[in-house]
Amino acid sequence: RGAARGMACRLALVLTVLACLVLPTNQFEQARKIDKNTKKPSGKKAAPKVKTPAQPRATKKSPRRATETYMDDGVVTFNMEHSLDGKVFTKRSELTVKLSRTKNSGEISFDEFSFDEASAQQFKKLVESDGYYRVRVYPKGLAGGNHAVPMASVKACSLEMSNFLEALTLHVDIYGNLVALDYKTPFHVCGRPKKKVSPNTKIRSKGRISAPTEGRKPDLTKLVLAENKGPPPKTFFQKYWMYMLIAGLVFLTTSGGG
Repeated sequence: RGAARGMACRLALVLTVLACLVLPTNQFEQARKIDKNTKKPSGKKAAPKVKTPAQPRATKKSPRRATETYMDDGVVTFNMEHSLDGKVFTKRSELTVKLSRTKNSGEISFDEFSFDEASAQQFKKLVESDGYYRVRVYPKGLAGGNHAVPMASVKACSLEMSNFLEALTLHVDIYGNLVALDYKTPFHVCGRPKKKVSPNTKIRSKGRISAPTEGRKPDLTKLVLAENKGPPPKTFFQKYWMYMLIAGLVFLTTSGGG
């Protein structure tokens, strides 16, 4: 009977220690959860919220810069200059670009250009010297010599071999500003042209607009949900393993003493 009473006393002691260690922790966690979900009532009554009428959303304007003086309702006028000696640029013609905000593209219309007697003689010398015919394009209203403007070139003989047919590609940014220029001809080798330059020879021009397109946006929904979810909850053993170890040590110590 004495041994049984001693064992019962030790078991009661272990249960008491566990109750003292575990129950306050559970009560503290429950109180913390309640405190997060509830708010302390204030002494003053909160004023009723007055619903304000919903205001219409402001329509987003085109991302093009409105400060540029040469921008006018999606229509841009450019000056086109050419160089017949590789040094001096002179005005050749004008071209008008109609930008489409919805299609993210545009149309180009060129003014006709014909060689006169002086420019035809200069072009002949350029062909004979195997030189390059250079063009540059910049917005109307800006001085081409005072700004860095896109410039491109082809061999003068290739333009003559192509029967004076040229193709231009204007690369613009999201605001409609010109950033680069491509200049090509159908023929890239020189030989005997069907038609040589002469006064009143016209240059036939074709062009297109190359505008950037918006890339795919990353899906951040899964990342946000993972951050809001937080770490997984701990198990009972992960939370109270220290208390269980202490209780076991107390039980072994008391039983060894008996």
